[in-house]
Amino acid sequence: MVAFDGDELVVVEVRTRSVGKMAPPETTVGPRKLRKLVRTGRWYVLNKGWEGPWRIDVVAVTVKGDKNPEVEIFRDVTMGLIEQ
Repeated sequence: MVAFDGDELVVVEVRTRSVGKMAPPETTVGPRKLRKLVRTGRWYVLNKGWEGPWRIDVVAVTVKGDKNPEVEIFRDVTMGLIEQ
């Protein structure tokens, strides 16, 4: 997903898991997936002609049976290492 947070473009990876799985959803974005997200983000920025700041966020959704899901947002998962 691609969205805006103010004037910053955000490439968003959404991960969903049910309670009881081995690992929480945010830990399922490993180095390989992160490299793919960076490549995709760079492609998107280049093809759209975006010249402003951009980052990659991970949204982790944990489904807890029939209760409301828990949602956490991990901002700038590349820790600012993307070359603008």
